Amino acid sequence: MVSASVGYQCPDCVAEAHRGTRTARTLFGGRVRGDSGWVTKSLIGLTVLVFVWQQADPALVARFGLIGAWPPPPHPPQFGVASGEYYRLLTAGLLHAGLLHLVLNMYALWLFGSELEAALGRWRFLALYVVSVLGGSA
Repeated sequence: MVSASVGYQCPDCVAEAHRGTRTARTLFGGRVRGDSGWVTKSLIGLTVLVFVWQQADPALVARFGLIGAWPPPPHPPQFGVASGEYYRLLTAGLLHAGLLHLVLNMYALWLFGSELEAALGRWRFLALYVVSVLGGSA
């Protein structure tokens, strides 16, 4: 039995009543969750791990950094986004020039990301982040 203000109710009746209840949503359509910031924390962790990897292997920047074309036109590109390496548009968003660059970006992501994630929801926030990285690469 489930305790209620009017006495006790059977669990089946309570479950049936909850099925008709709509899920609470934020202003922008995200689900209201008590554990907001999960995607933000994951992005911060991933970026810090990539930074540590970048410090251990300097060739990582040459492999995943944003390079339009090399050599520049009129010569045909040998590598970079211009030769079809479109993954560089996303991976460049995980690379940072130094520790101060990383700390300031992760602080801004912590401040604004957790609030945006709570307002938009996890998937919308992740989509916004990916679109922002692509826009930054443009």
